[in-house]
Amino acid sequence: MSEAGYSYVYKKDGRSVVKQMIQTGMANDNEIVVDKGLTKDDHVLLAPPSDKTGIKTVIIPGLKPIVAPTAGADTANSVTLPRPNAAGKSPAKMSAMPLPAPVSSKPKD
Repeated sequence: MSEAGYSYVYKKDGRSVVKQMIQTGMANDNEIVVDKGLTKDDHVLLAPPSDKTGIKTVIIPGLKPIVAPTAGADTANSVTLPRPNAAGKSPAKMSAMPLPAPVSSKPKD
């Protein structure tokens, strides 16, 4: 969950639950890497608790908030492509890099 530019998870802390600030890294549609704030032994709740009263928030000192995406961008990591001009042509020509040759998994004779 995200709040004011910071990311949090709810995790078990002994017999109670805490709201733990985390620093996230790479992510895709199915997974997200947590760079700071959790250990491999932490048990993270998959859904927030229904009763959040009295839950302590654990922060990471010095962690800066994530800046919101700029207007017109889908996500903070998105790329804005140049818009075509009135003639329908792009203002800059872009070329694709060639893909590397496939690697065979067969052993050589």
